[in-house]
Formats: sequence, structure tokens, C-alpha cells
Amino acid sequence: MPMSNDQQTPKPSEDSGTWSFVGDDKGSSTPNDAKTQKKTTKSVRWSAAEYADHDKSVAWYATLVFAAIVFSAVVYLITKDKIAAGIIIFAGVIFAVYGGRKPRILNYVLEDTGITIDTKFYDFELFRSFSVVDVENPPSLLFVPLKRFMPLMTIYYPKKDEDKIMAILNNRLPIDNKGYDVMERFLRRINY
Repeated sequence: MPMSNDQQTPKPSEDSGTWSFVGDDKGSSTPNDAKTQKKTTKSVRWSAAEYADHDKSVAWYATLVFAAIVFSAVVYLITKDKIAAGIIIFAGVIFAVYGGRKPRILNYVLEDTGITIDTKFYDFELFRSFSVVDVENPPSLLFVPLKRFMPLMTIYYPKKDEDKIMAILNNRLPIDNKGYDVMERFLRRINY
């Protein structure tokens, strides 16, 4: 026979071996309820472009094509390898295609435990340190990973949220203001 919501069901007590009655009393709480409740954390939310967008002129693309052809010709003259020269031309085309791509707008959530970029969560334990790079508008954060072959992670943020962001990050990661690596500086110098 089905039980109604207000009836109680017997349940053995864990500590004494006796039976006690547990009903559907939704107003009661047990000590375990406090443990299962989610801990409230500070968080900052914002939206920003995934990378800095630089307008590229026809001259920029012409320079890229010229550089790829010259570099490919030099490699061919030295090695006499058509495949290597072709790969350089192909890489130049891929570089141009990705250079013309517009950045997506991503949603960021920074919490005490890590950062969520759209749907992917990055725990702070993945990073060694972070840097604040304020040479552009908007400024950016540069996260240095612990893993050797994981790339640096750059995140752009609005200047107005800087104090809240720094309050969370300073409690979780050491700051290291060494800035961009050589490749990143090169790409920024050519407005990639």
C-alpha cells in the first residue's frame, strides 16, 4: 500500500542500533546539511574579447606574402627541398587567415578557486603565477602555467573591475610582472 507524504518510515539509527522514525519534514535540518551546502565565494563576472584585435591593412597582408615568399625561396636555395618551401608558403597562408579572424566575446567568471572562460574551468592550481599587462586598452592578465608545454593564458578584463579581480588573485597566486614572452612580444609588434 503506498505511503502518503505525511507518514513516517522507520529507519535504523546509525549510532545506537535502535529504530527511529524519519518523516518528510522539509523544515528540519541535520548537521550533514551544513556540510553539503555550497560554500559562498567571492566572484567577478565580465565579458571581453578573447584577444586584442588589430586592424590589418592591405599593406600588412602584402608584407606577409612577400616575407613568406622570400623565406620560402631562401629555404629552397639552401636545401633544394620543395616540400619545405611549400610548407613555408602554406604556413604564411594560415597565418594570414588567422590574422584576419575577428575575436569572439567570451564570458569570464573569476572565483576563489579558479577562473571559468565560457564553459571551461581552470583551477588556480594549474598556474605558477600571474602578471598584469597594462600596455593595451583593455588591460590583460597573463597566467603562467605550471606545466612546461602549456601556453601562457592571456585574459582581457575591464579596468573598472581591476580592484575586485586583484583582491581575488592576490590571495591565490603570486604576482610576477615579467610580462609577455618573446613570441608574444613579436606577435604584438607586428600587430597580429
